[in-house]
Amino acid sequence: MRQRGRSVTNSEILTAARQAAKRADNWMDFSDFVFHPFFGLLAKAFPEQKKRAAFYKSPECEEITKLLAVVIDRDESDNGSAPNGVSKKQKHKKHPSKAASHARIPHR
Repeated sequence: MRQRGRSVTNSEILTAARQAAKRADNWMDFSDFVFHPFFGLLAKAFPEQKKRAAFYKSPECEEITKLLAVVIDRDESDNGSAPNGVSKKQKHKKHPSKAASHARIPHR
């Protein structure tokens, strides 16, 4: 996420999250792309926990949380996938597969 020592702005993070929300196959992929503790957008942008915690209080993070809700709603209406990862249509599966495609952060 960092480019040659340059810090990434909150606005750039939000832009990348908006793009990922449009491309995400499901809400789990989007959530992993943004919030995965090691490989997620925020972990890459803010390797230091203190800076990441500060971002969580920002308006941009609030917007990303709203994006996640939109993706969850879209996912539920498209294929019935509930936020616990179990498809409403396939409740008999105890352990749904989580095909997380770690989307790449767009480079300039």
